[in-house]
Amino acid sequence: MSDCYLPRLGGIEVQVADLVRMQREAGHEVSVATATRGEPLPGVHRIVAKMPFDLPVHPFGVGHLTRRVTSARPDVVHVHAGAVSPFAWMGVRAAFRAGVPCVVTVHSMWDPVTRAMYRLLRLAYGWQRWRLVATTVSTAAAAPIRAVAGAGGAGAGGLQRPRPLGLGGASRRPGARYP
Repeated sequence: MSDCYLPRLGGIEVQVADLVRMQREAGHEVSVATATRGEPLPGVHRIVAKMPFDLPVHPFGVGHLTRRVTSARPDVVHVHAGAVSPFAWMGVRAAFRAGVPCVVTVHSMWDPVTRAMYRLLRLAYGWQRWRLVATTVSTAAAAPIRAVAGAGGAGAGGLQRPRPLGLGGASRRPGARYP
């Protein structure tokens, strides 16, 4: 799940598209839920609403995503989030509601304002109890997230060390061990 996906071009969009391609090549069944408008693509579920400036968000995203996760029953939901990613975090909430394990990969640096916002959201929603596994795309990105999430990380799963997203590295196969 990601706010933004192809045809938009940016870091998250390209990394998620590459990850999807590589996972499919490795034999995994992968689908994408996004709030980005675009042409129909195989396995891409566009949950879009007419928003000002074509913002990739949906006012009823949690409900749509919860129904999607409940009907698809994936093994895991992998959410890709930037500093401000309302649709992605709706996906986290949907996975929690559906009882599906959730991994959140944060693709951005959290500045002091962003950290303050996530501290407030933590208090409001209690997401630290949602058993998330959080990853980051760099060690530098992990430190501010750890400061917000606390020593245990994002949830009982915790904040994992930064991991490559399977891009440009060794092929990831079903059942393969990850470093």
